[in-house]
Amino acid sequence: MYTILLIDSSTDTRANVLAALGEEFTIMHVTEPAHALQKLKERRYDLVLMECDLPGTDGFRLFAHLKNSSTPNLSTPVVFLTARNTSMDKATAFTMGAEDYVLKPFDPIELRARVAARIRKTKQPQFERDTVYVEKLTFHLSRHKAFVTERGARRDLKLTPIEFRILHYLAQHPGMAFNREQILAAVSSDPTDVYDRSVDSHVSNIRKKLGPHAGYIESVRGVGYAFSSNQPITEEKAAA
Repeated sequence: MYTILLIDSSTDTRANVLAALGEEFTIMHVTEPAHALQKLKERRYDLVLMECDLPGTDGFRLFAHLKNSSTPNLSTPVVFLTARNTSMDKATAFTMGAEDYVLKPFDPIELRARVAARIRKTKQPQFERDTVYVEKLTFHLSRHKAFVTERGARRDLKLTPIEFRILHYLAQHPGMAFNREQILAAVSSDPTDVYDRSVDSHVSNIRKKLGPHAGYIESVRGVGYAFSSNQPITEEKAAA
């Protein structure tokens, strides 16, 4: 049976999570960030469910600590389970590498399905996780290669490394708009080497290589870019 660590100060949330997941998963509950860190150092969990609002800190700071820690057990995948329902909070969570973002109050069946899906994803053999399909796009992660399917055949997009990471990152979060700084933070190993407007240049190049499928990257006025269904775009629409 898979074991989940729930980090949340609410006893009501604990009861609801147990009711939703308790028959299929072992749930360990802590209310304090310090206790959570201690639990994660003691053993490995299959998934962490975490509230954004925690005593003395917020979930994003704790998540950043987990991501930057060298302790093996702290690399556990994280799903945020929270009442904070702003686009910025969601974008921050996914930019930092969260597996999912589930809103309270949650539907027990939906939570069970989403948790099971995330655990299946992280437990897949590496060779199975290496190929990702989104719409007509195929990503080979270890090779940093992306292809688009046209008339039954795959065409190599011949993306540069950062173009590949931008397209893959947006495709991972369809419909979510990210600003340039968020995109750079997610795809660049050293964001100081590039400036935020360089994202526009990379996106322009990606669109050219996508050709008739350039509409996968949609400009969101006043924000940045989002992955969308394949719609033809004009030069006017492409300008952020």
